[in-house]
Amino acid sequence: MRKERTHYDRAFKENAVKLSFERTNITEFARELGVDPLLIHRWRKEYREKGSQSFPGNGVQSQTADAKELWDLKKRLMEAETERDILKKALSSSPRVLLADLQIYKGLPIEKMDGRVDVQSLESVP
Repeated sequence: MRKERTHYDRAFKENAVKLSFERTNITEFARELGVDPLLIHRWRKEYREKGSQSFPGNGVQSQTADAKELWDLKKRLMEAETERDILKKALSSSPRVLLADLQIYKGLPIEKMDGRVDVQSLESVP
């Protein structure tokens, strides 16, 4: 039968790491806490690398500002590529584009579904 996984909160991990730096024998210290020594080593490594941002909790990976910006830029790029693909597909079948197709993609209310628009007039679509 499998042993149930134990979850330790941020305060416990930080205190364990700080106390482990004062001790010479990590294995003995881990036994005193009732924790596997590999966990102490893993927590120490994370604490050295990320400092106060370590142990964000609930499986959430801490992200730097650069990583967040990169993720946002990738998301915007995917949206722009999808929009471009919609326009390319529409242009390949006919030189005109349905305004409704673009409005549906952008999540805009469809008010002018009755007509088609020239590609030049798409610049006015938000």
